[in-house]
Amino acid sequence: MLKNQTVIEIIFRKNACRLIFILTFASALEFFSSILILLLRFQIPLISILFTNTVILLQVILLQIFILFFTMNIFIAGLSYRVNDADLKELFAEYGEIASAKVIMDKQTGRSKGYGFVEMDDEVGQKAIDELNGAEYDGRTISVSVARPREEKPRREFNRERRY
Repeated sequence: MLKNQTVIEIIFRKNACRLIFILTFASALEFFSSILILLLRFQIPLISILFTNTVILLQVILLQIFILFFTMNIFIAGLSYRVNDADLKELFAEYGEIASAKVIMDKQTGRSKGYGFVEMDDEVGQKAIDELNGAEYDGRTISVSVARPREEKPRREFNRERRY
């Protein structure tokens, strides 16, 4: 029982911190919007343009933060080479709203590499992972998990002046 309480407390703290951060950012956005309205009312054009750009930038940042904090990136491996973005989106659509679905394609051949990514809400994303991991789709058993951040690997340099 203690373990379950700890997990619930961690989830609560994580979501509470997200909410506080977004509410703070939204308050700043509302403040800048109020200043913009006052500037426009008094017809101060140059400052109004600067504030308009600031408000637009804040809105874009808020949207990106929302996507970052409230969506889960899901990795799907073992896809058939015939599966495309629309198929992947359709597969996950029954679990909830999808922010994006992308099958990774080989740059040179234009053919699917057999894996892809889906972004969706945390809660429904976990349900989709639980139910689809190990399931058969388009004749292949797929592996579904939370995507790990991409590791930065050092670039390989080739010695073009090698003598034979």
